[in-house]
Amino acid sequence: MKAKAVFRTLLGLLAVALAACGGGGQPPTSVRVTMDWVPLIRASGLDGQDGPITLTGTLEGTPTAPLKLQLSYRPKDGNWGPWQDMAELQVQGSQVTATIPAPGLDLPVGLDELGKEVRARVVMGDQVLQSLAGREIHRFHPVWATQWSYRGREYYASQAALCGYAHTDWQGYRSRVVCWNPENGEPLVQADLTGFRIFDVFVSPEGKVYLAGEVSTNREPAVRVYASPQALETADFAEFRLTGTFDHVTAVAAEGDHLYVGGNRRIAVDQCYGGSFLRVRLAKYALSGSGAALVALHDPTPEDLQEIDLPRYTSFCEEESAFNSTSVPLMRLDGGKLYAAFVHTRTVYFDDTVRYAVANTGCLGLMRLDTTTFQREWLNRPLRSGANGEERWSGTCDRDGRDRSLWMGYSFFYYNSENPPCRFYGCHTVVFSYQEFDIGDAYLYASSLYEPGTFKAKLIRKDDGQEEVTETRLEKFVFTGNSGQFVGQGAILIDRDGSAHLTVTFGTFGGRRREYKVEGIRPPLGSFTYSSHLFFREGGKVYLFAPAENGSWVVRIR
Repeated sequence: MKAKAVFRTLLGLLAVALAACGGGGQPPTSVRVTMDWVPLIRASGLDGQDGPITLTGTLEGTPTAPLKLQLSYRPKDGNWGPWQDMAELQVQGSQVTATIPAPGLDLPVGLDELGKEVRARVVMGDQVLQSLAGREIHRFHPVWATQWSYRGREYYASQAALCGYAHTDWQGYRSRVVCWNPENGEPLVQADLTGFRIFDVFVSPEGKVYLAGEVSTNREPAVRVYASPQALETADFAEFRLTGTFDHVTAVAAEGDHLYVGGNRRIAVDQCYGGSFLRVRLAKYALSGSGAALVALHDPTPEDLQEIDLPRYTSFCEEESAFNSTSVPLMRLDGGKLYAAFVHTRTVYFDDTVRYAVANTGCLGLMRLDTTTFQREWLNRPLRSGANGEERWSGTCDRDGRDRSLWMGYSFFYYNSENPPCRFYGCHTVVFSYQEFDIGDAYLYASSLYEPGTFKAKLIRKDDGQEEVTETRLEKFVFTGNSGQFVGQGAILIDRDGSAHLTVTFGTFGGRRREYKVEGIRPPLGSFTYSSHLFFREGGKVYLFAPAENGSWVVRIR
């Protein structure tokens, strides 16, 4: 009897213990929820959209407490945050529905928050009925975004302002300049200039705006300096006309009281019966009051520029002389050094109204000068057959499969320097826009530099100008300002409703690369042939420029 009593006591204690841990009465599995997580998964992906997210599922059993849908977020390299109640499940028979209210997911903002994850679960009181493991969110909001009414040719940013320009009437020498506050995207100024055709814009850290181009009077090359973005609306500016030193000025930069100008000048070829071409030149000026005094010139040699000895190879050297024309479409200052790109190009087709064409051949070279001495420190140049005593000549830079890394295959904007314009032979063109180019901590990058055959992007070492091949197959990107990171051209996505969305590629060289959608930026359909992604970086800020329905998007993404 005593043994039976002890046995019954043990059974009673076991029953109490089972009840305490949920093992008594109805087991917890008697309430079961099975959710369809696909809408939430899609919302976190490239094809996701802002708006309410409705989830459906099935229910087994009778809930003893409200069923709630909860979300939790984990920032990049951080810990999971608290669970947040997002919706109470609505029960209709065996069906359940939960709607996450608009705007839906809490998206990352800017590049620095990419890598953010979201997870989900359904709970009944303290009991978790079903959960979805963490998933990375592949959409993000820009820091800010705005639009303007033209497709900008080029942009430049400093800590004081972001400015861009467009040609509103090419033949009438009319241009529009717009500047924005880099912090919030608020417009600072919109100015329409007449009598001046812009080829480049530069903004100093103090907020001075420099415009390179030409005035309508005798088509003289000139640089204008405005004390602030707001001064663009006035006639208060200094203008330096550079006739005699340049035929065209296409790049400008400034630091303190020194002005740096890049352009070209016309060179006659006596053996070609009056033939001529355009050769690049860089100049340094000292500014004082309303004047600019020439301090130094840098004139690359024909060998530096790989000019072809045309009279040696052809009796039509006058018609072919445009193959030797070179331009300086950009310059950048960094750490007491001046970096400049120069390009060879010739086109046999152009639009006579807006004067632009698509290059099918071209060559790119890069150089670095010390800003104090204005002496060149290194040169990274293409090799062209006919410039080094070869048996044959070619205007391209892919001789024998070599140096194709310095071949351009993008759309660039051109200025035809002949009046009336050439029609039957190669046009002497001036290239004033080149995309993209950036200078990082140890490397610089220019679009279209890649290894022949593999198409792996190349970087140029800042110290010596030597090339290094990366593992990244990408041709248009900029550094983010963090070591080893880049952001580059993604794709234009077409939704099921036919609308377009813009994406970027974000990653590290030789490491992870992911594609992310920039939420809210919708380029017009048919913009695929236009250079839909332009980037510019200033310090830790990264900007993206893309076509809009009636103009351009201007977007800060970091």
